[in-house]
Amino acid sequence: MLARRGHVRMQLGKNADALADADAALAANPRYVFAYCVRGLALMGLERQDEAEKAFQRAIEINP
Repeated sequence: MLARRGHVRMQLGKNADALADADAALAANPRYVFAYCVRGLALMGLERQDEAEKAFQRAIEINP
């Protein structure tokens, strides 16, 4: 639920809020691929590309 809310927030341009939601979702389930994707997109919106790349890489590691 948190990752989905984060996805909506990201689409509204609220990337910092989206990142917080993705991180909370990952705290509850560290293997939640969608949360890593939301995290990566939010980080891209915050122009933190290196961290975004790591989030996407983790998503791929979990579900190639």
